[in-house]
Order: sequence, then C-alpha cells, then structure tokens
Amino acid sequence: MILRFFISSILLLLFSCSSEPEETVKGPRNEEEAKLLNASMRKKSSEAKAEYERLKKENTHHNKGVIYGTRPPIQVDQEKFKKVYQEAVKGDMEYQYSLAMCYKYGYGVKEDKEKALFWFKKAADQGHKQAERVYKFMVNR
Repeated sequence: MILRFFISSILLLLFSCSSEPEETVKGPRNEEEAKLLNASMRKKSSEAKAEYERLKKENTHHNKGVIYGTRPPIQVDQEKFKKVYQEAVKGDMEYQYSLAMCYKYGYGVKEDKEKALFWFKKAADQGHKQAERVYKFMVNR
C-alpha cells in the first residue's frame, strides 16, 4: 500500500514537471525605455499627489467615502439643526446621516459619539453607504 502510494507520487511528480522554461518578467530593454518608464511613473505619482491636495482643499473627503480624520468646516445654526433633526426622525436616511455628522462633530449641538453612532446605524440600515463606512470605522476604533 505504501509502495503504491510512493510510486504514484513519483510518477505524478515526473509527469507534472514541464521541460518548458518559465516565463520571465520583462523589463525595459534599453536605457531609453527605462527612462520613459521612470518618467511615466513620476507623472502618475505627481498626478496622484495633486488630486489628493485638491480633495484636501475642497474638504470633500466625506463625499468620497474617505476619512482623513479632519473636521469639515461647516457652520450649523439651531434652525438648520432642528430641520435636520425633524427630517431624520421622519426616516430620511440623508438627514439621518447629516444628523449623525452633527452629533459627531458638534455642529449646532454638543458632541455626542453615542448619538452619532445611533444615527449612523439608522442611516446605514437603510442603505446609506457613507454612513455604513463611518459607522464601521467608529465601531472598530
């Protein structure tokens, strides 16, 4: 029994090996191709940096689903907060997300992380993707 297993293993090993050489990774063939490749990589890197800086200046990080840990500069007075609260209680997921942001950052109300989590969860349960991401982020911290 053991001999049969040993022989079948050797045969399998012999027939599974290929005599064809493995495919090699192809790089630049000459110095000019290498320079072009490096230049294109630097261009992509600088474009990515420029995009990051543009988004950072516009403070659109919450709209893009990325949290940089900065507080968006928004002014919310009591009237706006009351309207957001009333619509959130009615069940509108966008207003629930906005209300959660108000509680998270203290816009028009005292900061309260537990209430923020509650409203993020309500919005996420209705399918609000940004609320879902922020909720998961806050829970896992």
